[in-house]
Amino acid sequence: MHGELRPLFEGHITTYIKEVLLYYYFFELVSVFIFFKLAQIYFKVFSMNQLVLSWGHFTIYLFKCLPLILLSIFIMAPITNGLRFLIYKFPVYSWQVYYPKYFINADLYVLYVVPLLIFGLGFIIFNIFVDYSDWHTGQVNMLKQEQSQMQIDESASNLGLAVISGYDSNGEYPVNVSEIWWFEVDNRNYFAFTNGRTYQVSKTLAELENELNRNFFLRINRSVIINIQMVKNYQYWENDKYKLRMKDDKTEFVIQRVRLNELKKKINLV
Repeated sequence: MHGELRPLFEGHITTYIKEVLLYYYFFELVSVFIFFKLAQIYFKVFSMNQLVLSWGHFTIYLFKCLPLILLSIFIMAPITNGLRFLIYKFPVYSWQVYYPKYFINADLYVLYVVPLLIFGLGFIIFNIFVDYSDWHTGQVNMLKQEQSQMQIDESASNLGLAVISGYDSNGEYPVNVSEIWWFEVDNRNYFAFTNGRTYQVSKTLAELENELNRNFFLRINRSVIINIQMVKNYQYWENDKYKLRMKDDKTEFVIQRVRLNELKKKINLV
């Protein structure tokens, strides 16, 4: 390095810039650019775009990259040294100077191979780390998006319908869902029952089951969805079935034990 700094110590700044910054570093940047391009082609040709996350596969992957590093010298060295020769020896060119010093040979190959191995493997490992970091960040963001969407869906599901259109012989009315005691299907007609009035609705029980607030409404069988706030009590009936009595003291429904257990959980949440 003392030899490289000698022009600077002697006050020849222009010579120092030419010999050190240009002769050494600028042309090595050209080598780096060429290596990047060769690596892109190499990985594409040999389909090296996937890596299993294990030490064994990681080691094999690095060994597969060795031909890229060892053979790229035969492309990089002639180009880089050719440019170095053209610029550094300008305007006097000599084949005798170019051939032994700048032409690719065993000594030049050995000079390149060790630093290129270090740089090439470091470059590949760094890119693997970056790709893994990007993949991991993408997975985390995807998981956050899925969780956020689940929360939105759950909130929307819990919110449910507030008003539903119901109609009778006198016309159509907006009915507050909170006032409905139960929904029931009868001969493919769907009805909403309130305290003293009955409305026909256009939504099926399946649609209502998806759209109603699930904290307050429960489908107890194929024909009925109840508002659990309007349940008065229940008692065992027969064959693992229960009778469910509404607060009007007149309406009763038969409910299986499984559904009853689900009803009990919802009652505790209300």
